[in-house]
Amino acid sequence: MPELSRGLYRITGTANLRHKRVSTGVYKVLRVLSIDDLVYSVGGNPHRHASYFDGNAKAGTPEGEFKVGGWRNEHTWVIALSTLELDGTVTHGWVENGKMAPAQNDVDQAFLTGDVLYGRSEAREPWTGRLTREDFGSSVADERYNIIDSLNNAILTRPKERWDQDVQAFADWLSKEKQCKATSIMIRQMCKCGLTYMTSVQQKAVHFMLDGLDAGRVVREAGVKTQLGVQDMNDGPVKYCTGAEMRRLMRQRMWDDQLQGGKDYRIDLQRVNFYLASARVPAPWESGAPGAWPTAWRQYSSYKSENRL
Repeated sequence: MPELSRGLYRITGTANLRHKRVSTGVYKVLRVLSIDDLVYSVGGNPHRHASYFDGNAKAGTPEGEFKVGGWRNEHTWVIALSTLELDGTVTHGWVENGKMAPAQNDVDQAFLTGDVLYGRSEAREPWTGRLTREDFGSSVADERYNIIDSLNNAILTRPKERWDQDVQAFADWLSKEKQCKATSIMIRQMCKCGLTYMTSVQQKAVHFMLDGLDAGRVVREAGVKTQLGVQDMNDGPVKYCTGAEMRRLMRQRMWDDQLQGGKDYRIDLQRVNFYLASARVPAPWESGAPGAWPTAWRQYSSYKSENRL
């Protein structure tokens, strides 16, 4: 059985992720993947150990019995996206072909040059260049500013004489917008304003990843009155950037629907796409929205209607 073609797959049953231990030549289990974990098949024998793996042969070692490589290719070399951590590390290895099925991947198909990704960093990781185009095959990975953070960081960390045209244009626009003036949490404000800049000024799409985002917390943070940072250091209530971005989108929707408490940030919501596990899903305010998002939308719109600011 040949290696599976390049693409996104779901684990269909408990599956072992293996990698060759060069010192012994055996294939040790790195970790066990669970049903519905996502992996990306690299394909094309990209690794010197990524061909002719046969998980049926066994060999004994002082450490125990391990499966070893043979000459039948019944496994596929993958990037285990479910192992992504905050520092961006991933695990590569072999997975049995029979434990994988094609998964829906709407991100690559929809992403065009100039678009940006929003969402938690872990959810964006496979598409933001940490995995190169050569390894991952993503059209997003080669874009220079594929997340709004890249523009923000360029403004905050580079001297002005080193700004390129894209950075200069965003900085100029921010300086003219009253709602985007610097606050004590500058990066969060810039991310929220980026939604307006990308959709209405640049007329590009925003691709918002919902993976790992707690819908209930997004609503609870609406009433948090604090100027603490954007990371939870266990020292009191905080507001995350991603939650703040979602609330801005919700409030724009309230304005578009002429609901009390709505506000016009000039965000073109028609250019905002939402995803969960790489599949396109309806927005929180639309019929069929996933998980707790319909409830979160109702609670937030009700809260803002009663506490108009």
